[in-house]
Amino acid sequence: MERTEVYPYQRVSDSGLGKRVRHRQISNPLPRLSFQKGREQLTALFNTVRPAVIPMNLMLSLVGFILARAFVLGELLPFVFAFVVALGRRDPGRTILLTGSASLGMMTITGGLQLVTNLFTLLSLVIIIQVVKIPADRQWWGYPLITSAFLIVCKGLFSVIQGPSFYQGMVVTFEALISGVLVFVFNIAGEAVQIRKSIADFQFEDVTAFLIVAVGIAMGLNDIGIMGLNAGSVFCRVSILLAAYLWGSGAATMVGVMAGLIPSLASSIFTQFLGMYALSGLLAGLFGSLGRVGIIVGFLLGNLALAMFVPETRTNVLGIWETAIA
Repeated sequence: MERTEVYPYQRVSDSGLGKRVRHRQISNPLPRLSFQKGREQLTALFNTVRPAVIPMNLMLSLVGFILARAFVLGELLPFVFAFVVALGRRDPGRTILLTGSASLGMMTITGGLQLVTNLFTLLSLVIIIQVVKIPADRQWWGYPLITSAFLIVCKGLFSVIQGPSFYQGMVVTFEALISGVLVFVFNIAGEAVQIRKSIADFQFEDVTAFLIVAVGIAMGLNDIGIMGLNAGSVFCRVSILLAAYLWGSGAATMVGVMAGLIPSLASSIFTQFLGMYALSGLLAGLFGSLGRVGIIVGFLLGNLALAMFVPETRTNVLGIWETAIA
């Protein structure tokens, strides 16, 4: 018969066991955070942006910043979305630069939920444009269609969150349709920029596309003033003088009419600048045969001819100074 050995034992208190368990848990090292993946992503982003930092892209970024401030009728912001889609989809590095500059431009003129809506819409639209690949023969209508549809969906959802409104729905739809048309127009300007077409080789569609870009720039500069001088007005005068010098009285008159409509498009208030810019452009083109001095004299004559119909002396004096700066 086997003898069973009995070994005495002593119960360990729960408090002692708990101390050892806690000591073991504390003594175990925490998992080390790895920043390798984040560092690789930042390096890839830097390598994408660095080749795009060239004078042409920096100039386009400045234009994008200004177009992000260009409101139509005080509520619509169609220029910036179309510009980023048309000019940025060809180059990822340029897309990042344009998106950043456009976002900064939005921050200078909007705030609150409107700013959040515009930033979210812009970033989402950029991602979609980079992901979706459209065949070359369908890009001329594919990108405008995607832009319009996405703006309606995205901004429409934000509009519903704020509170359903028929008027707000019409504003969103109108903004989306204008953006789609502008994508088509800016595609032409983007192709000219891509191949660096000279001004002498511009066709009618090229002139029209860059004229619309100039209208957006003037609208973006319209509320920037220094010592009473309006940056948008100076830009309009420079554009009219340049058109008179390059293409004559017809083009200068057309540019003058467009420049005169800018204050009305930006604020829905009709002003006297329409007639003044149109007449100034016409006279500048007619005096173009006398050279640069003749263009300047003709433009000043147009300003002075209509100054008698403007009762505000301060406005007339500021207009002369803006012409002198141009």
